[in-house]
Amino acid sequence: MRIGILGLGRIGAFHAETLSGLDAVESLVVSDPFADAAKSAAERFGAEVADSPRRCSRPGWTAWSSPPRPTPTRG
Repeated sequence: MRIGILGLGRIGAFHAETLSGLDAVESLVVSDPFADAAKSAAERFGAEVADSPRRCSRPGWTAWSSPPRPTPTRG
C-alpha cells in the first residue's frame, strides 16, 4: 500500500505511527500546514515529507485526512 497522511496532530501522528509499522505499507508520505510537524513525523516514522498536499492523494494511493477538530461555538 502507498499511503499519504494529511494533518499530523495527535490523531494524524497516531495513524502515521500505526501505519509505519505495517509490512503492507510500502510508502508513507506526510503533509501538514506546519512544516516542522511534517518533518518531525517523517523522521520518527520513516516517512517522506510531501512537497504539496496533493502528493498525498495520487491515483493508486490511499489518502488519510486528519484535520483539526473545529472549535465549538454557540449561537
